[in-house]
Amino acid sequence: MAKFIRHEGCPKCRSSDALAIYDDGGAHCFAVSCDYHTNGKTGMTTVTTQKTTTTSPLNMGGVVSSIPQRRLSQDTCGRFGVTVEYSPTGEITRHHYPYYKVDTGEISSTKVREVKTKNFHTTGDISGVGFFGQNQCKTNKYITITEGELDAMAVYEMSGKQWDVVSLRSGASNAAKEVKEHLEWLESYDTVVLCFDNDKAGDAAVDQVKDLFSPSKLKIVKLPLKDASDMLIANRVKDFTQSWWNSKTYRPDGISRRYRHVDNLVGKEESQVHSVSMGRLEYPHERPQALRTCDHHQWLRHG
Repeated sequence: MAKFIRHEGCPKCRSSDALAIYDDGGAHCFAVSCDYHTNGKTGMTTVTTQKTTTTSPLNMGGVVSSIPQRRLSQDTCGRFGVTVEYSPTGEITRHHYPYYKVDTGEISSTKVREVKTKNFHTTGDISGVGFFGQNQCKTNKYITITEGELDAMAVYEMSGKQWDVVSLRSGASNAAKEVKEHLEWLESYDTVVLCFDNDKAGDAAVDQVKDLFSPSKLKIVKLPLKDASDMLIANRVKDFTQSWWNSKTYRPDGISRRYRHVDNLVGKEESQVHSVSMGRLEYPHERPQALRTCDHHQWLRHG
């Protein structure tokens, strides 16, 4: 049996770390929507073009608990309905991330993460489900979108557990499709904040979705580390919150140019502001004679 070596980026779905590399030269992508596979013996790469549907029974095993390795509290895991399984020696071996039907609100699928290998598989029926965490959203002010489940929970933990957070089901490679599916719901928020991974795949995903939103709806976070989970693990909570609050509002090029044009006009008007000289107002434009000779203090009194 081939031995797992490391994770790399997938050449098909562009996931940053879902492609497992094995010592026999084989490779397999474990991203939910990807089927990239290289046979270690033959060296042949196969990509299934036919869409497949998950048929394995729904499995929501484990218990709600904290995840110390990720600095995630039991309260946060419970909020998202995440459960974990333990080995006989007490180590966490699996995470179970639940996904709910948008129309009924019932759990219908899970994504299961093997902690040791970082591999994923799904159970149940994933059709018609929302974002991870969508079922627990309560407000319409801010919502943050991340690439993965651990990132979503990390953002919730670091933001003081006060704003809604969701993650994509299938990572950066499927960002545009998933955002389009739930765009109307996302647009109901005052502000949508993208907090994708700080890598090429994350940047590409931002480019795919940023023009889907209405003007000034979107803010884009740039993190100093790879993702939100890494920020929490490193205990850089203050740095994260600063990056989140300082994220810039995205405006399409045409609208940005119009904003700059308006700013320039405002700047010109401000440069022509009425100045005071020798106790009298000097107006740059024509105005009635009475105003031109009006004493400054009288003008202030009569508005």
